[in-house]
Amino acid sequence: MKPRYRYINAPIKIRNTILKSRLIYPTAQPHYLQGPESYPADPVVSFYCQLAKNGAAMVLMHDLANDYQRSIAAYDIPHFAMYDLTDKGAQNYFTHFAYMIHYYGSKVCISLQPELPARYCVNVNGDHVHYQGGHMKNSGDDDLEFSFGALVGPEGKYPGMTEINRESHTEVFLSQDKIDEYIDVIVSRIKIYQRFQFDAAVIPIDLMLKFFCAATNHRTDTYGGSRENRAKFPVYMMEKLRGALGNDFIFYVNAPHEGDNMGVKMTRDEVVDFLKLIEPYVDILYLRSASGDLELDDTYAPGIEMGKSLKAAGIQTPIAISTPYMDLDKLENVIASGAADFIQSSHMFLCNPELGDIIREGRGEDLVPCILCHNCRGVAFTHDFMSHCTLNPRMGMEYRADKMITPAVKRKRVAI
Repeated sequence: MKPRYRYINAPIKIRNTILKSRLIYPTAQPHYLQGPESYPADPVVSFYCQLAKNGAAMVLMHDLANDYQRSIAAYDIPHFAMYDLTDKGAQNYFTHFAYMIHYYGSKVCISLQPELPARYCVNVNGDHVHYQGGHMKNSGDDDLEFSFGALVGPEGKYPGMTEINRESHTEVFLSQDKIDEYIDVIVSRIKIYQRFQFDAAVIPIDLMLKFFCAATNHRTDTYGGSRENRAKFPVYMMEKLRGALGNDFIFYVNAPHEGDNMGVKMTRDEVVDFLKLIEPYVDILYLRSASGDLELDDTYAPGIEMGKSLKAAGIQTPIAISTPYMDLDKLENVIASGAADFIQSSHMFLCNPELGDIIREGRGEDLVPCILCHNCRGVAFTHDFMSHCTLNPRMGMEYRADKMITPAVKRKRVAI
C-alpha cells in the first residue's frame, strides 16, 4: 500500500544536502518568545525544534541582529528577539541551535537583514527612494503612549501610516569599489552563520533587480545600457557569493513576480529572464503572490500558477510556493503535479502541534485548518503585541507546555 503523502514526505537532494521532505517553514517567528537575551533562548529553540520535529525539511530564521532595528523603539520590532553576533558567548548558542535542528534531520536557513554601512543606489542621481526605514514619531508624551495591551495615540486609536516619520539618508552610488563593499558585507554576514553550522541563506536581490531592469538602471558605464551590461552586476554578485561560501551552501531566493517588486516593476518576460540569469547559482526559488498570503481564498493559489508558468518557461531551479491550501491531499497533488517542489507554510505548522504525526500516519482528515485570523502575526496597535494562535494555545509555549500541565495520576472509566 502506497503511503498517503509520499510526495510531501519525499526527500530531495539540493547540492550535496538531502532535504528530508517538501515542507519549508518561512521566516515567521512569534513576537514574544524571549526577552533581552542576545542569543536564541530556550523559547526560540523549542519553537523551531517543534517545527523540525513536525516535518519541516528546512526552517527559515530571521537575521535579528541589526542595530538599526533596536532603535525603532515605538514599533513592535523590539518584541522580536534581538541578537548580538559579536558576543562570543552568544555565538555558542547559535551553534547549539543549529545542532538541535540538525538532530531532527532538518536544515537551517538565515533570512538576511544585515545592517549596511550606507544606503547604496544604482544610479548617480539616486534611486528615488530616500528611506532606509521608518519609525513612529515620539517627540513628547502626547505623541504616542503605551498602555497595557495596546499602543494608542492621543485620540485613542492606533497611528496611521501618515504619522510615520521616515528619516532620509544620503545615498551612495554603487561604483565598483562600493559594489565590492556591498557584496563583502553580505558575504561576511553569511560566513558568520556558516560558522554557526547554518546550512543556507536567503540572498537579497533588491539591488540585483534594480541593476537588471532597464526601467530602474540609468547608468552609462559598463553596468548600464544593454541587457548584457545590466546583467553584469547580478552575475558578478552571485559568482562572488558562491566563490566565497563554497559549493555546498544553499542559496535561497525570494523570486520576483510580475508587477511591482518593492518599486521595481517587472514584466513576466523580465522575471523569467532574470531567474534564468541567476539560475546557475541559486538552489531554491520561493514564489509568493504580490498580496502575500493574506488572501483567504482556498480555491485559488497564485503561487501554483506562477510555478507552472516558470517551469513551462524553462526554469529548472526547485520552486517553493506559499498557498492558502489547508488540505494535505491538495498539497500532495501540488507536489505530485510538478507545479512546485516545496510547500512553504507557516499557518499549517502553527495550527497543528502534531503535524508530523498526522503526515506520517496519513491522517489528513485530522489536520486543523487555519482560519487565517492572522493573530499569529501579532496584532500590535489594536490589541497586544503578543502572537497568538486561535486554534493552538501551545504555540510559542513549546518550551514549557509539558511543565504547565500535570499528567493524570489516576485512571478513570469515562462513558462517551
